[in-house]
Amino acid sequence: MGFVLGMDGGGTATGAVILRQGRECARIAAGGINYNSYPPGQIREHLQEIAAKCQELGFAPSHCTGVGIGAAGISNPGAVPFLKQCIKECGFVCPVVVMGDHEAALRGGLMGEPGALLIAGTGSICLARNKAGRLYRTGGYGHLIDDGGSAYAIGRDILQAVVQSYDGRGKKTLLTEAVFQELCIHSVEGLTGFVYGSGTGKREIAGLAVLLTEERIKNDQVSEKIARNAAGELVKLIRPCLSWLGEGSYPLLFSGSVLMKNKMVNEFVREQMAKEGLPGYVAEGKKDPAYGAASWFQDNAG
Repeated sequence: MGFVLGMDGGGTATGAVILRQGRECARIAAGGINYNSYPPGQIREHLQEIAAKCQELGFAPSHCTGVGIGAAGISNPGAVPFLKQCIKECGFVCPVVVMGDHEAALRGGLMGEPGALLIAGTGSICLARNKAGRLYRTGGYGHLIDDGGSAYAIGRDILQAVVQSYDGRGKKTLLTEAVFQELCIHSVEGLTGFVYGSGTGKREIAGLAVLLTEERIKNDQVSEKIARNAAGELVKLIRPCLSWLGEGSYPLLFSGSVLMKNKMVNEFVREQMAKEGLPGYVAEGKKDPAYGAASWFQDNAG
């Protein structure tokens, strides 16, 4: 009997689900398949691992009727054709659909209902889906020109607050000591050495967002301002998506480290939504992104 395979291909790991007639049969885990994070050979190995595990569980790749992949990094022109070719090489002779990880999360979370998904992790994006299945997106244009409210933006704001506190442009802040301890440095010169060092990139800056703790936000004006600014930027993403959906109140799903791990930013977003009277309510997702990727075939059957 045939089955559908759905994958949630993150930057560090891939979770897969096997569905038969809409019923979940098994779960599989393997390495990441982000085309921008892994060399092609390693991605191929991770997909081969998934195929082998399917076989071990009694689900031969040749019997698969559809593979849905939700993955980060598919804006790279080479990503989609490469992933499809790898799937074919693994013995899957069925249709393959590749979508962004955010679309897979939206599909799984809403399971066909209209609504929106706000993601605030290393980057930030909001995606809405209406009753007709059409999608609308705000944000997600990268850390150099966008990604307001993301972990990267928070990390950058923290670093900016530290240097401006040091030279007198800004207020004194508890973040200075926190950053120095985190980076094992003792001066602003050490800070600039970290920021502009060859080993520092987007993820390293985003990693500093964890320093914006609940205690610091409640006891440090600078920290509170950064948290409220992040929340404001995220509400900017939400507003046009909910407006695009039209009249009514719609579920809004939260995802990403900033919203799921920073209680205060999460609360500030909800507070601002209520203050503006936005036509949406925060809800829990129904299914995960892997299930969402697989559900494409259910939504497009026939």
